[in-house]
Amino acid sequence: MNNTYIAYGYAGNSKLAKQQEVDKMNYSMNKSAAAKRVAVKGKKDLYNNAGWDLVDAFEKDSLVTAKIDMKTLPENLQKKSRAEITGFVKEKNSQRGKIEKRRAIGGDNFSFSGRPHR
Repeated sequence: MNNTYIAYGYAGNSKLAKQQEVDKMNYSMNKSAAAKRVAVKGKKDLYNNAGWDLVDAFEKDSLVTAKIDMKTLPENLQKKSRAEITGFVKEKNSQRGKIEKRRAIGGDNFSFSGRPHR
């Protein structure tokens, strides 16, 4: 699931890094803790990072991509048009939805990347 987050804003990268750190800690503790974290992260009403994740921010306000300071986006998006950024955000949102759907069907057997545990 982590590959669907798009950090933005001046604190975005540090917030994403902190989230990934917590994910790794949970996963290293045990698979049950990791599975619970994945389940919570997949529930939009429980876990929302609109303050630093462009996908969540877009869900809250579809005009965010028209208003965002381009300098606060990841380098790979800074030179894209706002329409291209909107398309990229929609694609990541779709990927996130598919991961959550697969997780719901397959139980808690998915990792933070959305790939099944082996």
